[in-house]
Amino acid sequence: MKQQNKNQRSPQTNPADRKSPPPQPTANNRVHSAQPSSSVEAKPAFDEVRRRAYEIYLERQHTGQPGSPATDWEMAERELSARANAR
Repeated sequence: MKQQNKNQRSPQTNPADRKSPPPQPTANNRVHSAQPSSSVEAKPAFDEVRRRAYEIYLERQHTGQPGSPATDWEMAERELSARANAR
């Protein structure tokens, strides 16, 4: 008969290796739905902003108004966001 080494463990599962069940939702940690709230502003698409910023640039160049590409972009974002949120 074979004797088992004292340092050798029997093939039992270690309690630390057991996975605990996922936490259940409570009032404080519920997953919120993906529905946008009314306070979230609609963000215009990159190409829409790019196109509108170019239009603003052309208008600015035609009228001789001062400005920069950055201000044109910011104005385009504000205009398009305001239009989207007004819907």
